[in-house]
Amino acid sequence: MEQASSDESCSSNIHLRNRQRTKDNIRSATVDVDVLDCPVCFEPLTIPIFQCDNRHMVCSSCCSKLRYIFPTCASPIGHIRCRGMETVIESVFLPCINAELGCAEKVSFLKESTHKKECSFSLCSCPVQDCNYTGSYTDLYDHYATYTHQDSMGRGVLENLMVCM
Repeated sequence: MEQASSDESCSSNIHLRNRQRTKDNIRSATVDVDVLDCPVCFEPLTIPIFQCDNRHMVCSSCCSKLRYIFPTCASPIGHIRCRGMETVIESVFLPCINAELGCAEKVSFLKESTHKKECSFSLCSCPVQDCNYTGSYTDLYDHYATYTHQDSMGRGVLENLMVCM
């Protein structure tokens, strides 16, 4: 009996040691981000993610749209969480979509759409009619400061300076 307890303790310690060894090591992986989209609405998956008995998964908003029946297999969906995929989604960080414009942030997959709206490196268009300039917010400011856009009365046009995409 004492031997069994000792074996369990040893096994538990080895498992704990293995988890501790890899816990702080972050490794990169290449993932096709389309895999992280809901197969029904094709929008990025958000938590909670649900699965049917056949392991098909959908976002929570699609569960109600499908009336809680997965169309491919006709199994009920919306009662079983897909915790594994939720953990994967929480662990994915992507370079900002504006990285080529200078943003160096790594953004959580779950917060990518929010960051995209708030990123100061998002593309902005010059609000002056017939000006086709597009650049980052800081570049737009420099563009505007360098090129004097005037209205039909010869006055500088400064209203609505930031029109970002």
